[in-house]
Amino acid sequence: MRTTLKNEIRKHKQHLIADEIGTSSATITKFLNGSQETSLETSLKLIRLLAKSDEKRFMLELIKEIEKPSNIIIALEYCSTNYMVKSMNYLLKKFKDTSNHELKEYLGIYDLIYNWQLRHDGVPVVEQIKKARTLKVTTKEGNIMIKMLEVYGYFNSEKYNLAYDLAKDLQTLVNEMDNEYMKMSITARLSETQSLLALILHNDVEQARQCATFTIKSKIGKGASAFSHYVIGASYFYE
Repeated sequence: MRTTLKNEIRKHKQHLIADEIGTSSATITKFLNGSQETSLETSLKLIRLLAKSDEKRFMLELIKEIEKPSNIIIALEYCSTNYMVKSMNYLLKKFKDTSNHELKEYLGIYDLIYNWQLRHDGVPVVEQIKKARTLKVTTKEGNIMIKMLEVYGYFNSEKYNLAYDLAKDLQTLVNEMDNEYMKMSITARLSETQSLLALILHNDVEQARQCATFTIKSKIGKGASAFSHYVIGASYFYE
């Protein structure tokens, strides 16, 4: 992975690449030398810029290296939105005994998401939401994640008004999150849901397209992108 990225960087000016992804040339050098665990968000931006076709393979390599709680949280979200359930399970098992309080809360939430996506326990989505509400979360971020799961629960049980209103209210809290990758990803998740609900509930073609376009541009996952393209197509029938 690093050899490939080094070869690509030689074709460009490193300081220009650093500016492009919002970091420093020194940080890129440390990452390429393997001497520093760089922000996973920064690493992902570098991969998408220089080796887009190898993104998934390179991210799988990085996920096996990370140790910082902030990177583990990003990795869990990345695996979730890209339906990489094996990698998510790997992270859940590897860090299950962490003493970091915030990470521990995230692990509990993503364990539910893992079971939800894998469906190996046969528990319906609504029951998963009930399980989520029983989790003891104390952090702002943990509560946001629980509410996001509630949005999905309402949506999947066709309680569309509740899903739409909660997603709209939740966005204010999401904007206050410190982790920029999580802020972007959850906003895209909510936008994905709101895009279809804007059509179903309000026949609001403009909002539906705006939300769907944001989700596509966020690049959180092919599934979300495909769904958003569907919404944009459906919006012409509503129009």
